[in-house]
Amino acid sequence: MRKILWIGLGIGIISVAFYFFKGFDKTPEEQPEVPYPSPESSEEFFEPFPSEEKMEFSKQESTTQRELPKRKPLKPGLEALLPPPVQGRILLPKMDVSKAREVKEPVLLLKHAHFKLDPKYLPKLQGSGLGVVYLQFKSADLTGAHKSELERLGVTLLDYLPVQTWLASIKNVKKLSMLKKHPNVYAIGEIDTRDKLQVELLSHDFHDYAKDAEGLGIVKVYLVQKGGRASLLQFIKSEFGRVSDLSSLDKLEVTAPKETIAKLLMRPEVKWVEEIPPPVIPNNQSAVFLSRLNQLADLGLQGEGVHLGIWEEGPPATHTELGNRVTIVEKKVPQEHATHVAGTLIGDGSVNPRARGVASKALLYAYDYFGNIPSEVQEAIRSYKIEASNHSHGITVGWHLGFLGSWTFESDQTLFGQYTANAAEYDRLVFETDHILVKSAGNDRDDVGVGPQPPDGGELGFDTIPGDGSVSKNVITVGSVADVRSISPFSSWGPTDDGRIKPDWVAKGEAVFSLLPKSKQGKDQYGLLSGTSMATPVVTGAVALLIERYKQLFSQKPSAALIKALCVQGARDLDHPGPDYKTGWGLLDGEASIALLEKDAHFWIRVPLQASLEKEFSFRVEAHLDTLKITSVWLDPPAHPSAFLTLVYDFDTELVAPDGKSYFPWVLDGTHPQVSAKRGRNKTDPIEQIVVENPLVGIWTLKVKAPPNLLEKHNVYVASNVSLF
Repeated sequence: MRKILWIGLGIGIISVAFYFFKGFDKTPEEQPEVPYPSPESSEEFFEPFPSEEKMEFSKQESTTQRELPKRKPLKPGLEALLPPPVQGRILLPKMDVSKAREVKEPVLLLKHAHFKLDPKYLPKLQGSGLGVVYLQFKSADLTGAHKSELERLGVTLLDYLPVQTWLASIKNVKKLSMLKKHPNVYAIGEIDTRDKLQVELLSHDFHDYAKDAEGLGIVKVYLVQKGGRASLLQFIKSEFGRVSDLSSLDKLEVTAPKETIAKLLMRPEVKWVEEIPPPVIPNNQSAVFLSRLNQLADLGLQGEGVHLGIWEEGPPATHTELGNRVTIVEKKVPQEHATHVAGTLIGDGSVNPRARGVASKALLYAYDYFGNIPSEVQEAIRSYKIEASNHSHGITVGWHLGFLGSWTFESDQTLFGQYTANAAEYDRLVFETDHILVKSAGNDRDDVGVGPQPPDGGELGFDTIPGDGSVSKNVITVGSVADVRSISPFSSWGPTDDGRIKPDWVAKGEAVFSLLPKSKQGKDQYGLLSGTSMATPVVTGAVALLIERYKQLFSQKPSAALIKALCVQGARDLDHPGPDYKTGWGLLDGEASIALLEKDAHFWIRVPLQASLEKEFSFRVEAHLDTLKITSVWLDPPAHPSAFLTLVYDFDTELVAPDGKSYFPWVLDGTHPQVSAKRGRNKTDPIEQIVVENPLVGIWTLKVKAPPNLLEKHNVYVASNVSLF
């Protein structure tokens, strides 16, 4: 026995020594610095943009079968502490996302259960004040008299839930019987405590990162409405809990025993409870040329007058190439990662032309990522007028390779692709402020780990985007490529749990040359880093140039939806035709996207629509056009975290050819992520794209139709490679 122990100890020492002498050069989060070559060096960091080459994926990336070890048994969660399920619901078999999208009758599709509401049942809520219920309608169209009657009864629609259901508050629960008589109301349902809880917490204990030193759970508690939380705070205190974050009026951070958290779920003012997110880390692992951004500098676009935000572990270090264009809002120790990202964004190339950033005249405001990021972005919009922000960070999910080369299993892999309350906060931020937020997809795809848990991404590497802002509908999520022929092995792939396309697009994130902190002697330094962290500022910089050009042409800031439409429309398709869960809509092409903005070309339009209305646009296709491509984008309201499907507003686009034939958008199947895109009705994404090869010459018609559950007028932005007027 002693001999075996000595052998094991010896192997461990040899392993540590191996990683030490290798220079820790295999961690997916951060690669070692590579010194900048002398000006005389013939080494090229950037490749010219190839003409018609397609990306080729290695067999190892696309077909390797990984042996999946058995999972450890899960620890008990909160299920045993919750009251019996509520009445008035008929349980249905759980559907996959593709079948769920085809459901047209009123049902309630939540993450933990699918069920029908009994139309004969009326919830028996206590008291005579505010009540919160599920309100299910016969028709999703809530315009006109139906909406006015709901307002008269004191009903506020809070969150849409699939299908034809709203989480709703009513000022006086005694009016529920009157509400039941509303001509469009199909059923009124009672909210179960399980409906309010992150589904993983039903079956297992809090993760270690969501416990305090005494083993108490740390959760985010989201409220039905802002304010009115005095009684809730008193209740938490009386039940041996404590509140550590009172900065927001509609959520709290609570540390408490399981029993207290179970009781919190029974409170009517509580809408949702989930663990605090896992720890945030940087997403580390010739970019300008690959995305054709160098030619925009030649046109005089350098981000002048554009204000950008950056959220990092700490601020960028001082560097000659940054000048005085960085404002450090939150004082922390300067970080190498932040310096490199800032250089890609706004480095001016005054000392080393190779280190020139994408938007070299933009202003940058630096925050750390340890606070509530959506709230801080809102404050930065007010205080510093930032127009776009860069977020090269993510949460630790699944396997993580530590500094000494040892694997640790940080958190449950179910957080990959999951639409959490945190993701909903990012969506709310963009939806309400029209802010352009760019975020890295993550570097989890090559995290294979060791031991009983399976590798991140399972057999093929799909579903490896962490469930924070990177899976949000309105955020621009960025993956990484080395060039147009190979995707970065670390770059996380979609889909999201409900089958949405992520990442949105990709940019070069391997061996990106940028700034590093000064040496001890005070000399400016440069180096190469890799990761989706490095691809993200390439996109944010391109966004800054689009903002600059738009303001030159139209004297105002563009919508986040328009920027997304221009970038998707201009992106270079990679691999198979259409979008995919590896590279999204393709490789960012800044020159193509900027060209769509030009004022007299009419390559984009804004389409304002009200519920159930359809608008048509006729345009002519000439004989020289090989491919007709049209992209439509809109901002979508935040979904409720319990929703099984997260798309709230399902706009539809359709192209009708001169001969009457209809063409529909690309559609991917999240249950079979390796299958190429097909054409059909896209009921999943707030982005739709229709592509027609060898289109007929003549007059074509574009149809854009609004969904029936639209509560107020909403804009869809359409971009095209032909004039739409």
